[in-house]
Amino acid sequence: MGQKNRISSHWKRWQVCKKASSILVCSKNTPIDRQGSAYIRSLLVQVSWLVIEEDKVLRKSFERIALRRGKKRAIVAIARKLIGRVRACFCKKTLYEINWEEE
Repeated sequence: MGQKNRISSHWKRWQVCKKASSILVCSKNTPIDRQGSAYIRSLLVQVSWLVIEEDKVLRKSFERIALRRGKKRAIVAIARKLIGRVRACFCKKTLYEINWEEE
């Protein structure tokens, strides 16, 4: 698959995204991959380790995923959830609030 087709397929995935309550929900699961800045990805994972200490909802998710997949994969999943929340905050122009109610 060429670079142009790969970019096009990623763009199509994001076009089907919808806003649902306070989080963005995509119809297709898009994992964190090795595109973009490695520094920002590693920073996001480090921040995720700090956030699970404060946010009870993300902590529950981390523990549930860690049982099945291991801690390293679980923290990457939490990083992905966190960046979705941060993006929603930018779109809504609000501050990030810890301990959102689980939906």
